[in-house]
Amino acid sequence: MLVDPAILRTFAGQVEGASQTITGADLAGKVKTAFDGLPGSEAQWAASLAGDWLRQPLDQFAGQVSAMGDAVRGAAGTYEVMDEDLAATFEGLMVDDPSSGGSLYGPLGDNIEIIGEPER
Repeated sequence: MLVDPAILRTFAGQVEGASQTITGADLAGKVKTAFDGLPGSEAQWAASLAGDWLRQPLDQFAGQVSAMGDAVRGAAGTYEVMDEDLAATFEGLMVDDPSSGGSLYGPLGDNIEIIGEPER
């Protein structure tokens, strides 16, 4: 699979734009003030509570959308992976516990000794 970094960057920009649109719409603020024309009414009170309640999940959602854009932007490199070949390699790979000086078996070699401590 070939990943085009330009497409990832474009997508990241679109996702960031969506996040800004969600934030800029200020839905919670609009709900909160929807009945301000009826001061002291139960409708104004209920709308105010609903707006306050909506603020946190909407801000969290906008933040998550923004984080998705950041993640995609960070992944904007070129990667070539043959999924089926890689999957076959992983399926055929068997490793004994490397910390016990285990051995590597499978398509990468026949009984290759693992020497040293595993990297952490």
